[in-house]
Amino acid sequence: MTKRLSSVCLRLGAAAAAALALLGAGCGGGDLVEPFQPQRILVFGDESSVITTSGSKYTVNALTADTSTASIDCLGNMIWVQTLAKHYRMGFPQCPISSELEPTPRARNYATAGTGVDGIAAQVARHETTSGIVNTDLVTLLTGQNDILAAYDNITTHDDMQGAIDAVEAAGTRLGNIVNNFTNTGARVLIGTVGNLGASPFGLAEKASHDDFDRAEALRVLTERFNAKLRSTMVNDGTKIGLVQIDELTSTVIKFPSSYGYTNITEGSCTVTLPNCTTRTQVADALESGARFLWADSTRFGPNFHTQVASLALQRSTNNPF
Repeated sequence: MTKRLSSVCLRLGAAAAAALALLGAGCGGGDLVEPFQPQRILVFGDESSVITTSGSKYTVNALTADTSTASIDCLGNMIWVQTLAKHYRMGFPQCPISSELEPTPRARNYATAGTGVDGIAAQVARHETTSGIVNTDLVTLLTGQNDILAAYDNITTHDDMQGAIDAVEAAGTRLGNIVNNFTNTGARVLIGTVGNLGASPFGLAEKASHDDFDRAEALRVLTERFNAKLRSTMVNDGTKIGLVQIDELTSTVIKFPSSYGYTNITEGSCTVTLPNCTTRTQVADALESGARFLWADSTRFGPNFHTQVASLALQRSTNNPF
């Protein structure tokens, strides 16, 4: 079965075509391509992709309908990699989907909370103790936030800014080379950029608590430079790499929050540390008035944003000529 990308574009209205342009989806050419159908999904990265052994995630966790137990419902408030896997009728051992759809989970999640770019090698090594990475695999990769925060922590005065920029650019370059190494196996890769940490509750609090220089702007610059080096290092001709532009999505949501359904983009909704946050452990606004928060805590996104990131990832995995 084949698909013609140009025929999709011909059916698009102006608004939809503009949205695809923002996401970098091509509307030119007319080559026939075979849709890529991964046989496995392999997840690497930081807490943005973690599912713990108990099924909890680093966002606002859903609870089961049984109020007497109030246990985690791992299939509720899915994070972006879960939604992606579900599209391909896959689940993870940490959170299987229906046994009727998939008797044995085929997706694998090696993401680790707190990891940075240099932690990806250990995650890949864990996978390779069981099998290699092959051309029927779809790899997801999202990390870099912890590298940016570590570089920021080394800034005492504005004079330290260049050293922090050098550190995040080096990390972005290393991540780009990791992506290239994945594609050398024949696997397809979905790589996410890092959202603007200057606009996070952490960044805003840093700005408010320091009067030496604009700390939120410093975090924005560090995020931007990390992403720029990642983009420039990857060898991305669209055939093996799908770039999930989380940075651009974050900026758009913050500029037009109501258009994306958000009522709060400056505070985290959770009152306990992640991954222990549930729909019951949120601030009063989230519990009582149904306010939709962009952030779960000071740097991690809430479940609504995960859904929006998943939509970008699905567009990349289904529209790229993999």
